[in-house]
Amino acid sequence: SSDLPVPGASDVDVAGLTVVPGLVQAHLHLCQTLFRGLGEARPLLRWLRERIWPLEGAHDRESMRASADLGIHELLRGGTTAVLDMGSVHHADALFESAREAGIRYVGGKAMMDAGEGVPETLLETTADSIQESDRLRDEERRRARAGRRTYLAGNGRRDSAR
Repeated sequence: SSDLPVPGASDVDVAGLTVVPGLVQAHLHLCQTLFRGLGEARPLLRWLRERIWPLEGAHDRESMRASADLGIHELLRGGTTAVLDMGSVHHADALFESAREAGIRYVGGKAMMDAGEGVPETLLETTADSIQESDRLRDEERRRARAGRRTYLAGNGRRDSAR
């Protein structure tokens, strides 16, 4: 055993093995994991308006959590250890909760949608309400975060490390 600077760390004999660093997924939508295969042949805006946005707007907290749990499980099994998630308008706390419990490094936040052609009412919100909820989530994640494993990224471009 060597003198390791991290309390509780131990040596691992990897002789004869290949050690690969964790992968980073730099753009994903964990809220959409459950929507795979739904209308992939459509052009982007039609796909969003007809399939993704209505389904995303129908998420409740439990379905959002299930979508995140499945997506994170698949990512970890494939060697991904850090993600940048685009979040969603509602139930973003379920995304952070899933990441926290799985132990994955997570950068994400709450999406902000206050206008847009074809955006369903279930995803629209006032700018003021969106910013207020985004600030609440940032503050909550800052309070909960440990060891810098999660960072809150507000939809308006503000980045706040949750430490």
